[in-house]
Amino acid sequence: MGQTDRLEWRLHQHNDPIHTLTRTTKRYPGPWKLVYWETLPSRSAAMAREKQLKSGQGRAWLKQKFGR
Repeated sequence: MGQTDRLEWRLHQHNDPIHTLTRTTKRYPGPWKLVYWETLPSRSAAMAREKQLKSGQGRAWLKQKFGR
């Protein structure tokens, strides 16, 4: 879960075995695929939405929508 204005590039970083800045995705090797995204009007709105999705209520919503 995260935010970017370059979605395809960011996904490529996660799947690139040489790129070392994405520690979590290196700990759990991919290939990673995009299953959901939202477009929001500003970075601050994206940060607030990410925080909400990482909360208990947000995680429950994600689990209901996508399982796991």
